[in-house]
Amino acid sequence: MNVVVALLVGLLVAWPASAEGNPRVAIVGGGVAGASAAYHVRQALPEADITVFERKRLGGRAEEVVIDGVTVELGASIIWNKNYLMADLAQAAGLEREQLEGDGLLAVYDGQILVFEESSWSLLTLLRLLLRYWFSFWEFRPAPAAAFAKFQGIYKFLDSGTAFEQADELLKATGLYDYTQASLFEWVRETYGVGMDQLRAELLAGVTKTDYNQHTLEVNALAGMVALLPATDPGVWRIRGGNGRLPPAVLCAANATVRCPVAVSAVRRLEDGRFQLDLASQQGQAAEQDKTQQQGRPAVQQGAEGPFDAVILATPLEGSGISLEGLPDKPLIPARKYQKARATEGSAGGLVVTTIVKGSVRPSYFGLTEMVYSTVLVTEDARLPWNSLSLVGHTSGNATLWKLFSREGMPHAWLELMFERGFEVVAERVWDAPGAYPAFDPPEDFAPFKLADGLYYTAALENAASAMEIAAIEGRMTALLTAQHLKGQAAARAGTAGQQRAPGDGTVLRPPSQDAEQVAAAA
Repeated sequence: MNVVVALLVGLLVAWPASAEGNPRVAIVGGGVAGASAAYHVRQALPEADITVFERKRLGGRAEEVVIDGVTVELGASIIWNKNYLMADLAQAAGLEREQLEGDGLLAVYDGQILVFEESSWSLLTLLRLLLRYWFSFWEFRPAPAAAFAKFQGIYKFLDSGTAFEQADELLKATGLYDYTQASLFEWVRETYGVGMDQLRAELLAGVTKTDYNQHTLEVNALAGMVALLPATDPGVWRIRGGNGRLPPAVLCAANATVRCPVAVSAVRRLEDGRFQLDLASQQGQAAEQDKTQQQGRPAVQQGAEGPFDAVILATPLEGSGISLEGLPDKPLIPARKYQKARATEGSAGGLVVTTIVKGSVRPSYFGLTEMVYSTVLVTEDARLPWNSLSLVGHTSGNATLWKLFSREGMPHAWLELMFERGFEVVAERVWDAPGAYPAFDPPEDFAPFKLADGLYYTAALENAASAMEIAAIEGRMTALLTAQHLKGQAAARAGTAGQQRAPGDGTVLRPPSQDAEQVAAAA
């Protein structure tokens, strides 16, 4: 009889924990930021039930296409050797990395002539740098490294468990905020004077136009430094098989349930402080099978799902169609532009288009007898429809594949000028919001990481710099805030339960995983 009483008492004591269940976390967005958030939530809260909602496809701006057996990156294409979080995520997901070695030479084009040409002889390259830019190249070269030294403070905060609710406070704490308040043009002019103008307008502008589709007068100095780091401190890699493989593999490693394609139309705060997601099915698409099944729940395409104890928005709100409902206070989210419409006079940004061409570059277009360059950057003031040209592979038939970045779709007449007869456009990707790059517009304003208790936003750093490592950092920061919030709630509930028990009653709260025999034996 005593055993039966003990069993009943044990079950009653365990009932609150069983009713509460494990914390439920929703992540909206299946790119690098969402995958990073899911992985780090799992690390901090092993018991959490994590569900990821993605409206289109997993991967975000990391996307590739296979052409005649060659994997070609259409979006985020390289990862710097000191992108520590990306390396950690790749390792956690069991993905192989492949080092990307420079297999060709670089040139800079102003629309009429090649103003700088790298040589296979390093001494000749140095001489050309000296003749063209004097000592400004060597004077500027330490600048990105100095910015990265400050940037490393972000990793120290994350590793110590220090979370920031406001993005600008994180940037101020690391000494990076001032970089975001001036354009790269202004920062270089103020730091080095007019003597750096030619280097800035040619080499530096060539890099920012390739990475961000914007001039040095448009890109803030921090984004410029992030783009220039691989150029001044070489060493880059990618995921074998394509960088787009990383988010799905990381979500699998995080044991997250994935709902794709499912669009979230609203995040609604309930009266008890938890959240409900309003869902809308994607027209003409069937829901993809869950990548990881948890608790046997079927994929939901419309209606609502919840309640969730916390929600991480891992996609820019601009262009997402997501509304925030029922929040006690409206979060202050500054307006932000994305490169999604044709550029007009005085506007920031334009279309971001990736075009892959199979064929041979016409050497005479660049005033050459032979095309010896694998990368051609474009100067600040060049009147061209494209911003960079790079060799991305050779097919099994030894045809060359070239990637063009541009602010608009490449006119066929231009391609006929640039490529020998018989060329073929084998892929074109037009990036639109929220998949497009941000249109930087310094001085930058920042959204908060914390929108409300239990509601967090990864894209807070989006207009400081846009890169896969930045997205991984945003994911980890919001995961840290989420874990602290949920642990605080659990501690508060445990404290309340302890106050309700009579002093000295000897009752022990047991996890619901203990079966009846264990409870009875312990009693």
